[in-house]
Amino acid sequence: MLATAVLAAASGAALALDTYSTKVLRHTVLETCDLIQPLGLTQLHRGIQSPTDTLEESVPRQNKLSLAEIELNEPVGTQVFVQVFGGSEAAVATRLASLCPNGVRHKNLREAPAAAATIRKIVDSGDPKNRIDVVFMGDGYTASEQTRFFDDIQRLTNDM
Repeated sequence: MLATAVLAAASGAALALDTYSTKVLRHTVLETCDLIQPLGLTQLHRGIQSPTDTLEESVPRQNKLSLAEIELNEPVGTQVFVQVFGGSEAAVATRLASLCPNGVRHKNLREAPAAAATIRKIVDSGDPKNRIDVVFMGDGYTASEQTRFFDDIQRLTNDM
């Protein structure tokens, strides 16, 4: 299947910034982190307006994976999943270093080849402050049908 997203309206500033992110499991007592998702490009985020901007989303871990973790008897909230977003790789890495001063452990993560998303702006209708973004997903189309997908999206956009 073709995993494709298309922006059909204005999205942010005149020059859209790339958004980078990484996800870790942060141990608040030890101030260490286990890497969950390596640093890389992600979906654009409205909260990122400059290359130095960062923001994070945190969710407490509620389950334990092993008997050893259960025996530690740590209260809920001492391990937190944190996803850091930023306008550059350097900004995300700097914020991650402050969250995990004792380092980030890189476990053997299963690498699944992710299909590269194709993002194409179809319409730029002006200042995004009074517009909405419309995103079309290419579920149901195969990679060989990419041209047909974009033709269909252009037709739908014209009909709107």
